[in-house]
Order: sequence, then C-alpha cells, then structure tokens
Amino acid sequence: MDNFIRVRCFSPFHHRYIFVDTKDYVSIRLFAAADIGVSHIKEMLKRGSPYRLIVCHVRKKDLDKFYDALGKLRNNVMILGYKDYDKVCEKLKEGELILSGRKEREKKKMEKNTRFYLLYDHLLGKEEGGQFFLYKDKAWIPDHEHMIMDHLTGYDPSEPPDSPYGIYCTDIMEEIKEISPEKAMEMMG
Repeated sequence: MDNFIRVRCFSPFHHRYIFVDTKDYVSIRLFAAADIGVSHIKEMLKRGSPYRLIVCHVRKKDLDKFYDALGKLRNNVMILGYKDYDKVCEKLKEGELILSGRKEREKKKMEKNTRFYLLYDHLLGKEEGGQFFLYKDKAWIPDHEHMIMDHLTGYDPSEPPDSPYGIYCTDIMEEIKEISPEKAMEMMG
C-alpha cells in the first residue's frame, strides 16, 4: 500500500510529495536515520484524527532512500498500534484519483468551450478560457492587439477616440465570422 502521492513541482533540485504520518511523527526519525534531506512544507490534519498529511520537498538524489523510509514508515506505524493506517492511505490515493479525474473533466470542458473565428477570410483566431489567440506560422499566439475582440464588438481603431462611430461599426463586425472546430482544423492543415 502506497502511503504517498507525488505532486507537481517545477524545481530541478527536488520533488514534492504528500505522505501520511501520525501524531508521533515517526517519519522524522526514519528520515534522520537514513540521512535524507526532506523539507516539511505544510501539515494538514483532521480534528480528532491521529494522522497527518505532510507536504514535503525531497532532494532528487535522496529519492531511493525516501521510498525505502516510507516503506518502513508503514511497518513502524502498524507496530505502534495504528491499525487503520492502510485505510487512511487508501483515502489519500482515492483523493489523487478524484483530482486527476477533475483535471480531465476541466480540460474537456475547456475544449468544448473553445470558439473559432475567421477574420478577413484568411486569418484564423480562437477564444479559449476567456483569452483570444491568432494562428500564425503554424502556432497559436496571444492576440495582444485585440483584433478578435475589436471585431466582435465592432470597434474601429481607425476612428478618432471620441468618435461615436468607433463602436458597434457593422463594417468591422462583418469581417469576422464564427466557424466550426472541424473547419478550423482543416484550415490549420
């Protein structure tokens, strides 16, 4: 039974983990005995429970020793009388699966909410998650000039700033049309 999960971390020097420990902090003695560089970042506990979820950084060079120490942690905790330790570890794994499923659902939802546009009959654009992108040189780049938004709202940048004709200009709005994802994929080649 695994008593840990790995969490995303962008450091070149260490990995981040969450593992299950007890109120006796058995892991600290095991890490010290194995000479492992583990930095505790955060501790989470449920009121009335003897278990703790420890968020930590582990140096990459100490990973093998860390895994060995966590294997010993389970045995030591069971010897100390924490009989439901495996159940708590199972809940940690279930939580990891739920989170990974949520990420997949959010990704699918975002893909479903993506809209594609065609500007001037040749320029491809898309709206994804409230941000706009243009397809140039076979890559999606952020629309920093606000071309898509300007066309959707009918804003004409050629008009003076105080001109009432600069907003809701139908000539500009006619230059953009929404297209299907299939048509966009076909245009991208």
